[in-house]
Amino acid sequence: MRTLSSRPSSAARLLSGTALALTLAATGAGCSAPPEEQQSSSSATGAAPEPQNAEASEHGSSAPGTHESGSADPPAPSSSRDATDTTEPNFPMRKLKPGETPPQFILFSFDGGGMHERWDSFLAAAEETDSRFTVYLAGLFLVELENREAYQGPAHAPGESDNDFAPDVEFVSTMIDDLNRAHRGGHEIGTHYNGHFCSVDAYGIDQWTTQDWVEEMEIFHRIVDDPETFNGYPEGTLPELELEPEDIVGTRTPCLQGRWDQMTPMWKEAGITYDTSQTSQRGVGLQWPYVKDGIWEFEMQTVNSPAFSGPDSLARPGDDSPAVTAMDYSFWAKTNNLKDEPADAPRLKQATLETYRYMYDSAFAGNRAPLVIGNHFNDWSGNAFNSATEEFMRETCGEPDTHCVTYKDLIAWLELQDPEVLSSWQEQEPSGLGDDVAELGY
Repeated sequence: MRTLSSRPSSAARLLSGTALALTLAATGAGCSAPPEEQQSSSSATGAAPEPQNAEASEHGSSAPGTHESGSADPPAPSSSRDATDTTEPNFPMRKLKPGETPPQFILFSFDGGGMHERWDSFLAAAEETDSRFTVYLAGLFLVELENREAYQGPAHAPGESDNDFAPDVEFVSTMIDDLNRAHRGGHEIGTHYNGHFCSVDAYGIDQWTTQDWVEEMEIFHRIVDDPETFNGYPEGTLPELELEPEDIVGTRTPCLQGRWDQMTPMWKEAGITYDTSQTSQRGVGLQWPYVKDGIWEFEMQTVNSPAFSGPDSLARPGDDSPAVTAMDYSFWAKTNNLKDEPADAPRLKQATLETYRYMYDSAFAGNRAPLVIGNHFNDWSGNAFNSATEEFMRETCGEPDTHCVTYKDLIAWLELQDPEVLSSWQEQEPSGLGDDVAELGY
């Protein structure tokens, strides 16, 4: 079977959109990037301060702002466990007492999902370590290229997309098998939408209205509900996709973009309970998630990593900032400016793995904020980044008082907690600031 990574098909558009922002993000604080009108909101009800840097990139480390935690809104009504779930959480689901130290949670997640080999390797690693992970599915990986005109994004021509389509029916069938295996195993599937129209597009998602998002989400649900019919295949062509639309309760937006005030109404209408697309709205550091406008927000975390500090920094020449957003694309930009250099994979892997290890050690010894580990299924630069993520999963998940979980299960646990206890965790000083590097032995 042919393999498709989750990289969009047009390299030029990708590198001028997502990659440009991530290249800028990798420089850490003070970077200049596309305007952060995406993901900003004037309607946050005390849940988190607005970005300190109006030009923070989509994956970017905005200039370090205040470290005050947003006090959570009252918990949103939870649909974090649905009737279609057939597995139990892989950690104790109980209410903690005041003063009791919370476990260390780790959230592994992957955008796209279009790479069978990575499904195999991460499902195996998860089974061996009693871990769970989340994949934000790009809907067009279930649409064959020759059927591309069945998809039409908002204000785009039929068949137009900045994300790849499936190359053939075999690929779609294997994708369904992979999704079913993951669903049966208690892993979570969220949405990465369809067309991947970032801000560089003439009508990118940074311009989309609520109605545009509604249309895009409706198409995603049509694909997931019945990929066979969406493709126009004869009955019996594909295996049944066991995933139900009601299982989709989480989102990561393409390029981490989109206007919060335009997306929130669609999310509520579509049953979305959480987002994990904003970047360091509360400044650099590891902090607890919060509720904003009735939606749980798990920010993509930016830390001051020892891998990018001092004379032995693994950052690309000219980048003197220790700050990096914990996502594979950001590491790639930070280390070698997005060059596909397989021979450099050991150095890139080292930088990524050292950052993950520092995040874990700092949070475990500090505020115990859940770690958000963002990735794609890919083989970029010699598979430097997925291999680092798998190694980190294997060495960390199953450690004492540590649980590698799905977002929906963590939300169910968070909503069990006393609001005052949860607020006390949110109000702690961030971990991952780099001021504990020596104490932790880095």
